[in-house]
Amino acid sequence: MSIQEILDNVRNGDMDPLKAFIQLKAKEKAAKAALDEIQVEAVEKAATYGEKTFKAFGVEVGCKSSAGRWDFKELGWWQDFEDKKDDAKKAFKLIDRGKTVLDDDGVVVEPAKYTPGKDIISIKL
Repeated sequence: MSIQEILDNVRNGDMDPLKAFIQLKAKEKAAKAALDEIQVEAVEKAATYGEKTFKAFGVEVGCKSSAGRWDFKELGWWQDFEDKKDDAKKAFKLIDRGKTVLDDDGVVVEPAKYTPGKDIISIKL
């Protein structure tokens, strides 16, 4: 069944939305695996067009490098910073539960703003 057919069936009341969600997640997983499998070849082919942005197959294609990553794990001072940050997060969570937290100088620590997440469905295929 196509994605559009699944959507139409849900909109028409002919299909359980949870069942549709599960089927769409399965399609998403299969599509991701297929994209991952051909990504290297697709990037190589796109490079043959000789431009960063070009039109192909009725769409605009852009070639770029993804963001690089810095690795701070080997830096001792960074781990100290991360530990202090984790301690601060724990303190802010205590404040959110109605407890008063003081900093080293005895000043009341203001709580961070908490925004609750939206309800989601977790599917394991």
